Amino acid sequence: MENYSVRRADRVSLEKLWNKNIALHAGDPSWQRCKDEFIGYNERGEGVSFILFWRDEPVGEITLLTSSKCRPIAGRTFLADGRKISNINALRIDEDHRGKGLATRLISAAEEFARENGFEKINLGVEAKEAKNVAIYLHLGYTEFIYHEIYDGSLILYYSKDL
Repeated sequence: MENYSVRRADRVSLEKLWNKNIALHAGDPSWQRCKDEFIGYNERGEGVSFILFWRDEPVGEITLLTSSKCRPIAGRTFLADGRKISNINALRIDEDHRGKGLATRLISAAEEFARENGFEKINLGVEAKEAKNVAIYLHLGYTEFIYHEIYDGSLILYYSKDL
């Protein structure tokens, strides 16, 4: 585990990570759109990303959205209100690095940032069919069910945690 580190993302690391994601999903223009959006959230202070590095290569990410202006929040202030409520979004870890407790490290970084910046509640969405991920989030204290929606044909469950 000593070869892994989590750092707050800067523009260069976000570009590198998103370019890697775009290359892995060649032909899907939504990845370029998301790259532009998430870099913008970081630059405008509407979100903050953390990147998981393995030997200085980005292998995972998490973004904490803090503003209801962000497209994934879509004005739903119960998901992020810019003051007290924030939302974990875009939690991804490369397949070769899963199953090592690294998601917990990324979530902890987002929670610590939220706590230090006065947020009192943090929430996240998870696909209902991803039972392993649901179990991880419940284990980490995301136990208050707050909302559900159908997004892109999948049932998404939203859970919350007080900080």
